[in-house]
Amino acid sequence: MASILRTLALAAPLMSLGCTVPALDLAGKACDADHPCGAGYSCAAAKCIASGTSADAGACVGDACQPSCTGCLIDATCYPDATLNPENPCQRCDSARSLSAWSNSQAGTSCPDEPNACTTDTCDAAGTCLHAPVADGTSCGDGLVCAGGICRAGCFIDGNHFASGALDPINSCQACDPVRDPLAWSSLPINAPCLDDGDPCTSDTCNSVGSCRHRVLADGTSCSATGVCSAAACKDGCYIAGSFHPSGTFNSGNSCQLCDPSNDKSSWKTLTSSWACGFNDAVSCVTIAPNRQRLVGGSFTTWGGKWLPHAARFAADGSLDSSFAATGQGLNGTVTALAIDGSGRTVVGGGFASYNGTSRPHVARLNADGSLDSSFAPTGTGLDNNVSALAIDGSGRVVVGGRFTAYGGTPRPFIARLNADGSLDSSFAPTGSGLNNRVEALAIDESGRIFVGGLFTAYSGTARPYFARLNADGSLDSSFAPAGSGLNGDVKALAIDGAGRIAVGGLFTAYSGTPRPFIARLNADG
Repeated sequence: MASILRTLALAAPLMSLGCTVPALDLAGKACDADHPCGAGYSCAAAKCIASGTSADAGACVGDACQPSCTGCLIDATCYPDATLNPENPCQRCDSARSLSAWSNSQAGTSCPDEPNACTTDTCDAAGTCLHAPVADGTSCGDGLVCAGGICRAGCFIDGNHFASGALDPINSCQACDPVRDPLAWSSLPINAPCLDDGDPCTSDTCNSVGSCRHRVLADGTSCSATGVCSAAACKDGCYIAGSFHPSGTFNSGNSCQLCDPSNDKSSWKTLTSSWACGFNDAVSCVTIAPNRQRLVGGSFTTWGGKWLPHAARFAADGSLDSSFAATGQGLNGTVTALAIDGSGRTVVGGGFASYNGTSRPHVARLNADGSLDSSFAPTGTGLDNNVSALAIDGSGRVVVGGRFTAYGGTPRPFIARLNADGSLDSSFAPTGSGLNNRVEALAIDESGRIFVGGLFTAYSGTARPYFARLNADGSLDSSFAPAGSGLNGDVKALAIDGAGRIAVGGLFTAYSGTPRPFIARLNADG
């Protein structure tokens, strides 16, 4: 009895704490009849339990009897030793340190990894999980690399992150290829494009050692909208048949073709009819009709690409008169002289021998539409050499001058007159041997007298240096004679003014010693 009283006396101070179990009987301490649990508790299965509870209850903790726990009893939940705090992975159950609270993990302990391969996850001494970035350049997957704690596609080179495919800023033949090497530049394939040097006439490609080379492109390679490469430079123009031609240059072999790089940089552009195209060869003579139409003759065969063999007609505004055209092949040689008769027909003279296959030795007459006038034809073989000049008199007869010496076998040294039908006018004939060299210019005055200029120096032995006047019958007009030695060079052209004075032009430089370089005017008496 005395022992019971002693136990109660010891337990009395604890009752004010709200738990009647003595401190020595806590946590399932053994009890028996000699060692009771105290008021409100009973001894069951040799352990103190609260009155009215089952025999498996645990020790009395605080003011309640708690279930039995091996580990840490935290917030009414029992956690085995080493269990991590679900709210802080850097705290765990350590019953050796605390039965009722979480204990901080040792500093440096790994904590659960966040979904980032570019951080190291460890606890500090305060129980906080730290996420320190790993070294930049650390691989974090195929083609991926860490940079600033973030897993990125690309490469980490020389302290910098580069996207996949980015070029080396120093060598454009190296690029970031994280599959090959995420920490170094990788060489591009041979002939891959590299940094443009700004020259459109070079090819910028990588070589076998990973360097950018700038090879000069072949001449003729297009380098701009209207340019081609020539001698390593980009030039505006065309490259045709192995040669460069500036824009607007005409084809030397065809004046109706030019270089138009906006059309084609490798071939000539053929022009439509226009003055820009022009004739394909020389013009030798021009005359103007009363209606201001222009008749031209020469060695040309086309104008503006249109077939116009040696003769053409233009309107007063310079446009081609398409109503005047050759039949078939037209004249087969150069026209060096022409004149228009009162009926609008054109008489032509020159080096031709036929018109579309019809014989017309050196002189022919064309209708107003350019076809051959069949009513004007030679007798026999006609003239035997070229006509250089011609004129038509008031009766429609044609005076011709040139290199010929005969007509149909009849002597006519360098000058002759033809009837309106093309036959020889026998009433016009030289006296004696006539002129001694060719005639190159003719004109007829109102009296029917004929002025002739050329390379001759005499008429039947009478001095007539390069210029003379003949009577209407072909004889020499003795009233027209030079003063002194006359002209000192041949006459190529002449014209008569309203006062009967004659303007002459040619290769002379003086008249009877008086300087007259290449042009002079003579009085009506010569």
